[in-house]
This record gives sequence, structure tokens and C-alpha cells, in this order.
Amino acid sequence: MFKLLLFFLLFLSFTLKSLGNCGYPVDFNFTQSSCNANEVRFTNNTLNVRQLVWSFGDGQSSANTIVSHVYNTLSVFSVKLVVEFYGGCKDSVVKLIPVLAEYDNALITNSDTSLCAGNSVSLTAPVGGLTYCWFPSTGLTSSNTLNPIAKPLTSTTYFFTSQLQSANLVVNGDFSGGNTGFTSDYVSASRNTREAEYYIANDSYAWNRNFNSCVEHTTGTGNMMMVNGSSVAGSKVWNQNISITPNTNYAFSVWIESLAGLNPANLKFSINGVVLGDNIAAGNVACTWKQFYTTWNSGNFTTAIITIVNNNTISDGNDFAIDDISFSKVFMKRDSIRITVAPPPIIKSRPDTTICEGSSVALTTNGGNVYSWTPSAGLSDPGVSSPVATPLATTEFIVAGYLQQGCVGRDTVKVTVLSKPSVTLTNDTTICSGIPLQLAAGGGARYLWTPTTGLSSASIANPVATTTNNILYNVTVVGTNGCSSKDSVRVGVVARPIVSTIKDTTACNGSPVTFQSTVTGATAFNWSPSTGLANANSTSPVATPSTTTRYILTAYNSNCSVKDTVDLTVLEKPAITLTNDTSFCSGNTLQLNASGGATYQWAPSSGLSASNISNPIASPGSSTWYYVTATATNGCSSIDSVRLGVAATPTVSTINNTSVCSGTPVNLVTSSPHRLKMENSSSFTTPHDFTPKQSFFPSLLGVKALGKSLPPVMEP
Repeated sequence: MFKLLLFFLLFLSFTLKSLGNCGYPVDFNFTQSSCNANEVRFTNNTLNVRQLVWSFGDGQSSANTIVSHVYNTLSVFSVKLVVEFYGGCKDSVVKLIPVLAEYDNALITNSDTSLCAGNSVSLTAPVGGLTYCWFPSTGLTSSNTLNPIAKPLTSTTYFFTSQLQSANLVVNGDFSGGNTGFTSDYVSASRNTREAEYYIANDSYAWNRNFNSCVEHTTGTGNMMMVNGSSVAGSKVWNQNISITPNTNYAFSVWIESLAGLNPANLKFSINGVVLGDNIAAGNVACTWKQFYTTWNSGNFTTAIITIVNNNTISDGNDFAIDDISFSKVFMKRDSIRITVAPPPIIKSRPDTTICEGSSVALTTNGGNVYSWTPSAGLSDPGVSSPVATPLATTEFIVAGYLQQGCVGRDTVKVTVLSKPSVTLTNDTTICSGIPLQLAAGGGARYLWTPTTGLSSASIANPVATTTNNILYNVTVVGTNGCSSKDSVRVGVVARPIVSTIKDTTACNGSPVTFQSTVTGATAFNWSPSTGLANANSTSPVATPSTTTRYILTAYNSNCSVKDTVDLTVLEKPAITLTNDTSFCSGNTLQLNASGGATYQWAPSSGLSASNISNPIASPGSSTWYYVTATATNGCSSIDSVRLGVAATPTVSTINNTSVCSGTPVNLVTSSPHRLKMENSSSFTTPHDFTPKQSFFPSLLGVKALGKSLPPVMEP
């Protein structure tokens, strides 16, 4: 339907002749842009024009000879050109210009798509046509390539416009029909022997042995027109008349190659006698095909006389071939793709943070639908919005957040890991119940102990613990960086032994004292010092110290020791001075004397004048042991004794007085059973002989052993 409408509109194109005959035809041509189908380039073809005015049919105008006008919509517009010639004559022409482009959704293989700002997509148009262009060019790597990369900043509709050709109007343009459908000023010759000859075949070397062996353009097996160039200027190489539609754009194309590299051909293309485009140069490399292409607007023409002329008149060289000549209507097709640009998601995670080693932090994040975290090490789940991070070292975590359009935004969270203090602590220990224990922790700046039970302070490094029960103390050690470590010390408690002994006491020297004691809950005990003790390992030893002594009873179990003391003060006994043992005759008396004490007590009291004085008179009826107890002011007593021997009075009889000569021995014979002693002489037994030297009267004493003392001398 589109092509029928276009064909109809083209035939409706018309030309209004000038109202006056100014002597020059008024005409213009137009070219629709292959980049923007809404843009048309208008060119005035009228000669001898002093000034002109364009009316583009959409309310816009211009006074430029050549002007590009952009229409807001695709449609058919009535364009009028009014010219004023030199001399003042005016004329005009009106044409219906089809500013159209057929929509073809096969031109672009991509479908409408969405991408995130900053991302790109490759656009693909598989067929280019004569000319093609992407519009707008904003955001494209190139607008005149089939596969540009699009990276628009905002949502954009890109149009791909391709200038295409209709069926080829040239008859036998590929020479497959042989030497038909065209005219030429050259002569056809099956074997080239001179200039200005041509031949339709496919082997230039077979046609002329001086040429290279070149073949036709399309398949290499078809025909081409081989030409030995003429030295006559303006000779027509190829010519054909074609019926055309007025005010229509056409495209002309021809392929050319040199058959020999010397003096390559230089062709011109003309329509209706007007040369179009640049020279068609064959090139100095033989057997290399090159394309010549140009477009032309038919204006008011209904017939196109297409001519190819060789302008190279040098006889040497100038040998070429042409092939695949085409002349066809040009029309526009257009396709579009909508690229919706979504702004990247604003991914917002928590601020950079600091944690202590071994601690965790939630990396709370929002702004996306799908998330991916890197690195994944140290994360509870790298695919969620808010993973829990427990890194071993300082780590920079990067989160990529995606929306449904595939857009991605990123944020970064740096988690700085601080070292925890290294705690030193008292080892687990066991103490005796109630005994203070100095706890000691180190490695930090601040300390906190729990529980506080039994602690002298809960906020110092070295509190004193006093507890009667087993307990586990926990300490939190805080470093200067605020990080803390925890440790604990277990304190076991052992019950203390129970020890009880007598109170401090006194004793007289030599007097035993029993330390009556009890010990429970102990596995061992001892007394110290052991001096003066009958048994130092007895709970109740007998003590007989010679000096004042402090005795310590120590009881032990696995961890405890308990002590009790007894201060035993030793008092000195009095030193007694007493009458010596003695004997005396019955009926006599003896005064006893004792000293060294404060009070005295004699026993037995019989035969004594008093029993509680230091010097009683003793008159015992028989031999008696008297014991005296002397008590000092300190209460200590000493005992001593004295024996009083009592004897009956002895009887003595001897010889009568007698005289003897000096030197004559005398034998004294007595009748007493006792020992005898001569006064002032030694004792003797009888009978006893002695020799006196002078006259004397010996006095004999009777002696009886009474122990340790002698009785008084008894006179006969």
C-alpha cells in the first residue's frame, strides 16, 4: 500500500510554468536524507537567478539557493520555488514532494530494550542499502555503520533509515544478455586489434594478449564489457534510454576495473547530457573492481538518457571493463528501536564502621532488588541486602545492587577490624575459706569483674577476693581502642580446719601443763616448738618447758592451715636452804631452819613447835624425815627434806685408873658395845693397846652410827 501511495503521489507531482516567459526553465531537485527521513535537501537548478524564495509547504520558507529543511512529520508537501531573474522577470515552480519512509521492522534486529544509565547496547541492522544512517547520533559510536554501540544518557528512540533501490531499470546491465540493450560509439570486436573496440565476454586475456587475465565482477563466470579506450574525446562507451518518473530520486551505479595498469581509464557519467558526480577512475591496479555510485532527481524529466563517456584520450593503455550497471528508483525505509534508560539504583549501605576482632556487624543496604557482595569471605550470605560481616581483618566490602531493568548501583563499606586485648590472668586456684586472694589481670586499660561478690573492687586490675564458696570470676578487659576480651578464673574454696586449745597460762618451772586441744577438718597438725613437749604430734601434749615459751598448734588440709597459740609463762620455784640431816640423842631438841620462800609448810607437824614457819623447834621421839614446802610470792613451791636421827644414850665401862712406866703399853678394855673415841683423839675399837708418854686421864666417848651425823658425845 505504501509503494502504491508513493507511486501515485509521484505522478501527481507537477510543474507550474512561469506566468511570464523569462527565457529559462524554473526547476529544482531534492534529496531526502538517509540519516533523518524528515530532512530534505533542496537545490535550485534554475540559471541566471538574482534571488529566490522557497516555500516548503509547512509554513516555513528560505532564500538560500541550497537549503536543508526538516519537516516535523512525514507526509507529502507542496514545495514552491519563486525566482527572480536578472532583468526583473519572475517565475515559479511547484512540486509535490513525498517526504516519506516506509516502516520496516526487519531493518533492526534488536527489540526495544531497557538499560541502566552508563551501560551500552550493540544495535544491529543486517542490511544497509545504498546509504543508511542512524538518527539521532547522540550516544552512538557512529551513525553511519550498521552495528553502532548505543550508550544514551536518557531514554531515546533511534531510527535506522536506509536508502534502498527498486528493480534495476537498466536493460542487460550485467551483460548476461550479451551485446544487447545499449548503444556505443565503440565497435564490437571478438578479437581486439585496435582502439575504440569493445567486446562482451569474460576473458580479457583471450580478447587481447596484452591485457591481464581479468574476469567479470559478480560471479567471475558471467559477462562483462571489455573496452580498448578511444583516443577521440567524448566517445560514448555505453548509452541507454530509460523511461522515468518526474520528481523522483534515482541511483546510478557501475563497477569498473583496469585490464592493464598503464594509463587507467577516466570515465564520466551523465544523464540527459548533464555530467553527474566525480570522474570514474579505473585505477592503476589491473583486475581490481571499483564501484561508482551517484544519485539523481528526475525533476520534470520523463526520460533519462544515461551515458558513460571515457575522457582519457591517451592511446597507450586506457583499457578497462565495466559491469553490473544499475539505475533504479531510490526510496526510504525506516525502523526504530526504543532504548529506555533507567537511572542506576542508588545503593546505600551503612557508613564505614569499626569493629573488634571476632565481632560482627550487619551491612544494612537498600535501593536494589538483587544484591551481590564482594569479597564474600567473612559474610553470612553475599547475595542478600544486609549480610552479617565477621571479617578476620580490615576489609572493604563492595555491594552491587540491581533493579529489574538490569541496572546496577554500587556502594562500599569499609569494616576496620581492631585487635582485642590479649588478657593475662591469675590461673585457676583453690584457697582456704575466708583467706584473701589477690587476683591479677593484665593487657587492657579498663577492667570489669563479675560477680562482684567477695571482691574488694570490681573495676581494677587486681582486686582482692575473699570468698567462702566456690566461685567463677569473669573479667572483661577493655583495651585503649575500646575492644574487649573476656576471661575467667575459677576459685575453689576449701573449708578451714577448726583448731581450739587452752588459753594462755602460767606454770611453775618443772610443773607439767596439758594443752587440751581439739582439731577438726585437718589432715595433719603439729606443735612448734617441740622443746618441752612430751609429744609434739599429739593434739593434747604435756608441756614441761624450762623457760617461758609460745607454743603454736598448726592444722593443715589440702590448701588451708590454721594456727592457735598458747603462751606458757614459766615461773621460777624458790631455791630452799635447809638444815642438814642430823642425829641427836633422844630427849634433846633441834631448831630447823629453811629459807628461800615466802611461806613454809612442814610435814609431818608432829615433834615440831610449828609447821608453818621457817624455823620450828624439832623434838621428835624417834628418827624422823621432815619435809618443808617453801612457797614463793609467785605461788610456786619447792620441797626439801631433812632427817633427824634420834638415838638412846650409850653406856661405857673400862679398867680402873692405873699407872705405867712411860713407854709401857696399856690395854684399854671396855664393856660398851658402841664405838669408842678418846676425847681429842680418833675413835677406836676395844680392846685397844696404846703407850702413853705421860700421865693423863683419857675420856672415852661412846659413838653409835646414826646416818649422816654423829650424836653428841656422852661423858662416862
